[in-house]
Amino acid sequence: MGDEIGPLEIVATDEGVVSFCELWGSSMPSRFTDQAIAEQSRLPGPIVPGIMSMALVCQLL
Repeated sequence: MGDEIGPLEIVATDEGVVSFCELWGSSMPSRFTDQAIAEQSRLPGPIVPGIMSMALVCQLL
């Protein structure tokens, strides 16, 4: 307890999210990769998958 971690500065790009989704086994358009599908889910645009966020956080450990 009390150990500091970070900072980790990463910008998630559209290309990076698409590549991650393909590796993850999700190559179909989704709220992570497609503007229209994201908007149908009431999102302002494509979002970063939670599992991708966790993979990035793990780089700090």
